[in-house]
Amino acid sequence: MISMSILKVEIDAIHNKTKGALDKTYELSMNPPTSRLLPLCLKSCINNYNAILESKQRILNAISMGDANELSMELSHNMEDVFACEEEFNKAKIESPITELNSLLVKIITNSLTIDVNMTNV
Repeated sequence: MISMSILKVEIDAIHNKTKGALDKTYELSMNPPTSRLLPLCLKSCINNYNAILESKQRILNAISMGDANELSMELSHNMEDVFACEEEFNKAKIESPITELNSLLVKIITNSLTIDVNMTNV
């Protein structure tokens, strides 16, 4: 089924972009902080990105089993992890240095959710 292979490509894209965001976050955390709260925000984002990476196998299993509910739940959790990362910066009242990366991740996850919805409606 075409949508299944497209969905797997999207999942790989989420994984790769998350790895890129994780690398960038680690890089930022190595530089002297402009705010004492920045390292705490970045640490939270690192934890959230790791959670997204850890969910990849569960997502692939859900795709293989045709479990649309599990797939949707995992992708929604990924979205929540990205939002939680950005929220840390909002709460600390500092500008997120990774907003662009997070926006791109949200777009890819949203695409995956859309494919998932289309897959379940077929």
